[in-house]
Amino acid sequence: MFVGRKDELQTLSRLITLSDLNFWFYMEDVEKEYPYRENEATSKKGKYILADNMFRFWYRFIFPNKRRIEIGNGLYLAEKKIFLLFSTFVGKPIFEEVTIEYMIRLSHTDAFSFFPTFYGTWWGADNEYKKATDIDILIVDDEDEKVAIFGECKWRNDFQQHKEIEKLLDKPRLFLHLKPRLYFFTKTNLSDVEKKYAKEKKIEIVTLDDYFDLCLD
Repeated sequence: MFVGRKDELQTLSRLITLSDLNFWFYMEDVEKEYPYRENEATSKKGKYILADNMFRFWYRFIFPNKRRIEIGNGLYLAEKKIFLLFSTFVGKPIFEEVTIEYMIRLSHTDAFSFFPTFYGTWWGADNEYKKATDIDILIVDDEDEKVAIFGECKWRNDFQQHKEIEKLLDKPRLFLHLKPRLYFFTKTNLSDVEKKYAKEKKIEIVTLDDYFDLCLD
């Protein structure tokens, strides 16, 4: 059974057998990811994910609505459901994955001044507040500098900017042995007030323009 992105993988888990899963692994369309500091050989926290965004889209929107599309209601479905949910679909996990790729490419420019040993994310228990939590982007040098980039990703036009910045500022508390650097990745730019606040807190703001600029270099 799949354990992972709820919207797409719960649907998929009802459809496939173990032999199907082996086939998907063989085709490299399913990957298993682990949070930072987990031993892949023994950890039970791994999550299966669909590696291909086309399959993600199909299982998220097309398969559950196959009958509606077949009887000619595809346009209505797109307007009333798919278009409304598409931004959320892109935001997690796709924007996070693109962000990790961006940061890997950025590391090739010596922008970090350290050599990461881990690129990814983290999920687990916040023992202080007794709840589950996660870190969107976590890039770590666990060997030499003992430093980590903590990143928050927002693929929404409207969100409570100050609240999300405060959430990011709280993330390093989960790994006190690492010297933190903070990045806020956003589809749209922050307000002038929040940009000033982020600068005061030494948070690096990264917008879509930065992604494109790096690709064009």
